[in-house]
Amino acid sequence: MDDVREPLAAALVPAGPAETVVLDLTGVGYLPSAGIGMLLDLADDVRSRGLGLRVECPVTGPVARVLALTGLDGDAPLGGG
Repeated sequence: MDDVREPLAAALVPAGPAETVVLDLTGVGYLPSAGIGMLLDLADDVRSRGLGLRVECPVTGPVARVLALTGLDGDAPLGGG
């Protein structure tokens, strides 16, 4: 997962205050538990930087259900943005 986690963390560096980071998962068909943990860590990191996080996801299907259960389904921005 480090091959995904590190680029995500690096993408947050140029983000300025009060920005919303958008993570597009619309093309993802499967999200394993390690991916869910990584997204929750990312949400915590985004919040600690005072940013918002919006996750774009498929409207239906397994990924949409998992993201809805975690509160990362994109219905409302998370964090400070």
